Amino acid sequence: MDCIQSIQKAIEFMEKHILENINYENVARQVYMSNYHFHRIFSMITGMTANEYIRNRKLSMAGQELIMS
Repeated sequence: MDCIQSIQKAIEFMEKHILENINYENVARQVYMSNYHFHRIFSMITGMTANEYIRNRKLSMAGQELIMS
């Protein structure tokens, strides 16, 4: 599996488990990468860290929930 596919699989995992208490270490385990390698590759491909991605998605979901209520 190449790096792009691994990161896509990681994002899919994060989206599926976004309401749970997850961090980049949990995600790295799911795509069979070391924490260091995953953090470096994810940041290089997406322009943000995995923890930033998770936090931004949770904030976005919270904002949408506030708008809807």
